[in-house]
Amino acid sequence: MLISIPTILLLSTLSLASPVPDRTGNRRRQQFTQTISSRPYNQWQIADGQAGFALTEAEQRFPIVDRDPLSISDDELTALKNGAALSEASETGKGGSDERIASAKAQGQNTKALENGRTKMRVLRHQLDILALQVENARGEDNQGAIDDAFDAIRGEMAADAGNAGQGSTGISDTFVLGLATEVSK
Repeated sequence: MLISIPTILLLSTLSLASPVPDRTGNRRRQQFTQTISSRPYNQWQIADGQAGFALTEAEQRFPIVDRDPLSISDDELTALKNGAALSEASETGKGGSDERIASAKAQGQNTKALENGRTKMRVLRHQLDILALQVENARGEDNQGAIDDAFDAIRGEMAADAGNAGQGSTGISDTFVLGLATEVSK
């Protein structure tokens, strides 16, 4: 059997262009779940910095947006739910941003940076909610109404974040630890 040089070149090009299994996939999944399960809240929250790019920051912290929802493991789904719950607790819980903003206002202090941080964390929470709901939907749960509500909520927060673009943003860094994640999900 004689194989021509153009055939060899075509076959070698196709073999180079074919997808190669991602050898770091398991490592990325571990890093993702560790973001929620073992790192302190202040290491994965997005409230600090500047307002204006909350969704981009959320997607950088939780890089699963482009993945097929059916490829998300149970551990990753739990991490999404725990992250959303902790993000909400950082806002409404004891020592959370709501409490700190009220205290700062009562003392006559400027609260804009704290408010911007709270908005960014709301974007993160809604993004995590949306991702978790989409995974559950892909697994057969009928929750499209909840997904639509979460998209409505995130749109409002993203508009507020964009309206404050470039302004300082401050989060609460010492109040919440991820050890609460397991308690929240029970």
